[in-house]
Amino acid sequence: MNSRLTYLFYFFFTGFFCGGFYLEQSHFLQTMREGKTISLMIQEAPQCGRVSRVHVMHQGKRYPIRVGKNSCYQGKYFKGQVIEAKYHKSLDQFVIPSDTIIYFYYLSIISLLLPIYCFWYFIKPKK
Repeated sequence: MNSRLTYLFYFFFTGFFCGGFYLEQSHFLQTMREGKTISLMIQEAPQCGRVSRVHVMHQGKRYPIRVGKNSCYQGKYFKGQVIEAKYHKSLDQFVIPSDTIIYFYYLSIISLLLPIYCFWYFIKPKK
């Protein structure tokens, strides 16, 4: 019984993180496909790190846009540069179009298999 409770815990734990990852990636993909292309100027020096970002202003509001870590460290983005980004009005977010967005979306779908497996292991009859 103890291992079954462990799998129930794993189900909620992995479901929370994998579900959040899936939602984030699906919003990025939706923005890339349905968004309107807008030219924006980078307002401050990029923040390079595990999650690299540039900050832009649009209609008086400051938006962070995720960029690739390697691109950030190589100096592809800099303050004052004009970039093209997709804007989705209902999600109120910007995305720089990239081929990696679709790959991360598929990875997020695959990652949802882990909580499904944990739940299946929890409910399956014990032999």
